[in-house]
Amino acid sequence: MIDRPSFFLLFQSIYALIAFGALLVSSKVLVSNQHRKDFFSSDVLPNFFILLITIIVGLRAYNVGTDTGNYFKAWNDISSISFSADFLYYLVMLLVKYLGYSYQAFLVVDAAIFFITLYVALKKICNYYKINLYLVLFAFLSFFFSLSLSINVVRQGNSLMFLLLAYAFILNKGSTKKIFLACLIAIFLHLTALIPIILYFFVARFKFLKSWHLLLIYIAALVLSFLNYGVLNLFPEFITELMEGDKRLSYLEEKETKYITGFKPQFAVFNTVFLLIGLYLKKYRLNSLDFEKLLNYYILASALFFMAFQIPFSDRWGLFSWVVIPLIIGQLFTIVQPKRFDYILPTFFLISIFIFFINYE
Repeated sequence: MIDRPSFFLLFQSIYALIAFGALLVSSKVLVSNQHRKDFFSSDVLPNFFILLITIIVGLRAYNVGTDTGNYFKAWNDISSISFSADFLYYLVMLLVKYLGYSYQAFLVVDAAIFFITLYVALKKICNYYKINLYLVLFAFLSFFFSLSLSINVVRQGNSLMFLLLAYAFILNKGSTKKIFLACLIAIFLHLTALIPIILYFFVARFKFLKSWHLLLIYIAALVLSFLNYGVLNLFPEFITELMEGDKRLSYLEEKETKYITGFKPQFAVFNTVFLLIGLYLKKYRLNSLDFEKLLNYYILASALFFMAFQIPFSDRWGLFSWVVIPLIIGQLFTIVQPKRFDYILPTFFLISIFIFFINYE
């Protein structure tokens, strides 16, 4: 069992190694002005680091992460399954317990489900967009929410990983059965998976809607949120149903605190920065309908997040948009004729983000 100080030290050390590798790759592109197949473009390092992080997260102490301790209480009490909307996580828990293993073993299984699903999804997505898998994994781990998804909001974290997998199947023209199964697993892990599914279906179905159309919704959501008008005014019963059982959890914080509701300029700025990056890529670098769908989803998910500022623990709504940010910025890590500064600038930017949020917390 890895105690709390050691856990975060190990994770930050692993990130430092990954970031160092990202700097090496970026420096090569900066010097040569091209992407070359080498050790960092293979699957070896992503596989190694995914395995390493899975072990560390799986062997964490019970006081590492909000959900770790909460679900230990559920582990001690669980003896049967109530087939409610999001029963699947507890079914896995009960199965591990039935086989005679400890809660620590369950944490390892949980971490494996999260990171293996993440790896498979990212690999398929990177192959489709022809971007560097190692650097996209580095981008994902650079954000404050990446670790939180696996220790603080584990059910929702696993749910979002299966939604990423469903997106990977969609891009690669996977069978409808695979897409449906991945979405179904996501829903049975956490009912809120319905929200990103509905949002993506909307942008995929109404293809005539362009990004600039949805920007009007984005701006309107910002203004309404600033005026403290949001989802509680529009869908009070639906929101209450979704939040039931989760109101006491601080989704992205290490401790339970009194959550401050209302407009959050820091998150508005954060999401807008990556929206601007996405709009730049769409206009000047990518002429891709699939990327436009991804960006349009991000715009709608961000707008919904802003409208959720008035409810406690609205961070969980932010995850619907944040989880695709690495895929947006990852488009710069193209393996097809990258420009000289394509790798090095976002690499320094991502490292700066990681350092900032360590100090911010």
